[in-house]
Amino acid sequence: MVMECKIFAVKDIRDNSKIVERMFSLMKKHYENMKKDKFLKDLYDKSNIFLLFENNEIKGFSTIKKMELSIENGKNSEVKIIGFFSGDTIIEKEFSWGIEFQKEWIKYCLLESKKNMENNIITYWFLISKGIKTYMYLPTYFKNFSPKEDYNESEVEKKIKDIYAEKIYGRRYCKENGIVKNDGTNDFLRENVVVLSEKQLKNKNIQFFLGKNPNYQKGDELVCLAEISFDNLTNLGKRVLKEISLL
Repeated sequence: MVMECKIFAVKDIRDNSKIVERMFSLMKKHYENMKKDKFLKDLYDKSNIFLLFENNEIKGFSTIKKMELSIENGKNSEVKIIGFFSGDTIIEKEFSWGIEFQKEWIKYCLLESKKNMENNIITYWFLISKGIKTYMYLPTYFKNFSPKEDYNESEVEKKIKDIYAEKIYGRRYCKENGIVKNDGTNDFLRENVVVLSEKQLKNKNIQFFLGKNPNYQKGDELVCLAEISFDNLTNLGKRVLKEISLL
């Protein structure tokens, strides 16, 4: 078995019907209410795509969009931000994250963050969690992120989340609870995809997610944010960097 992850500009694959149809079939397999026109609109709005191959067959993908932003930090000065917005993401193999995808994603984001830091720009991951598996990516690789149990987000972090979420989702975004509400157009996880074990139900991060987004299986999405930097990586994240020779 040979597994690898390759990164493409979306503009370079949009006319490749074989790749696009395979991506759509993966989403349709795992999500309810998946509409082709909405899928394509979301895909073509992104900047890059990570394609995960196993023996040359596409087993998963994730899209990402780069968004620039300048906001007041409350000290009569501006903070320059670049946000990486994660779009549709699905990986087969019992809905787990392929390790090659993880490595390539972290490598891409950390290299971009390093370049941004040289220009006094802070890099964030702006993530909409449709399900538990997606949310669990945050505590796996980042020490601090929002929302998180026992973590108080800063005013700047709250502003970033609100600005990005309102720009993308408009009135569907509820500032009060950080949820993008399903307006009937959302795709959402098929019920038989997610089966939580007793051990998983006791996990504090999973419990927190279920409390923050109790209607995720009905299409509600939790708005999340994490600074992408070496200092904010967990020990596992740093070990991955060693494996890909970034340390």
